[in-house]
Amino acid sequence: MKSAAISVRVGPELKEDLEASAKREGRTLAAYVGRVLALHQMLPAWILRDAHPSHREGHGPRVTLPVAEGWPVASITADHAESLGRQLIEAAKIAKSLPPAE
Repeated sequence: MKSAAISVRVGPELKEDLEASAKREGRTLAAYVGRVLALHQMLPAWILRDAHPSHREGHGPRVTLPVAEGWPVASITADHAESLGRQLIEAAKIAKSLPPAE
């Protein structure tokens, strides 16, 4: 595979965050940023399962949900999660009752 060099200017805090993330993954900064950019260009591999409940002081009851492989998780309030669950159940019922599209 051929590669091309690019230069990107970022703020010092973002650079430090990227360097720390690269170090945690055992990658060079260039390899880590290259992977992040490649993931960003690909269609996500949707996960949407394995919700995790939490309740922290100052944040209240929340649910975190992995959305797509390699992407941050969604963190929503418990009320929002209940509402979303009802919407998904209703949408699934309707989808199952629809005739196949031509």
